[in-house]
Amino acid sequence: RPEEALPVFEAHLALSRRREEWTHKEEEILDAQDSVADCLCDLGRHDEALVLWREIYARRVDTLGVSHETTIDSQNVNAICLDKMGRHDEALVLRRVIYARRVVLQGVSHETTILSGSNLAHSLIKLGHWDEVTTLLRDQLLPVA
Repeated sequence: RPEEALPVFEAHLALSRRREEWTHKEEEILDAQDSVADCLCDLGRHDEALVLWREIYARRVDTLGVSHETTIDSQNVNAICLDKMGRHDEALVLRRVIYARRVVLQGVSHETTILSGSNLAHSLIKLGHWDEVTTLLRDQLLPVA
């Protein structure tokens, strides 16, 4: 139950931020921050969750680079949250970038690339971009299935 878990995760995040002896402090903080954001999202507090997830994504970019799998996963969480908020245009922008990065890094036939392509297709459908979704499905997703 997220309403009960949220205070626990918030306390864990606060504690993680104070612990200086921990050698993997940053990763622990990001994990704790992600747990808080998950609870906030489950409670329908998407604006607050998005702030935390954007911070996580920015740290991932700074530490791992934009093309690292973990960074791309963080960007995907932002797109999911934007979709839940009804901000489909913004989610579509992220999904295009995510799919393009996965194609370059993993190729079109990799499982996560296909999943990202499917997410992109759903975003295109939500916004009525029928020609583009048809091309994506016909030329990129269906040949590898």
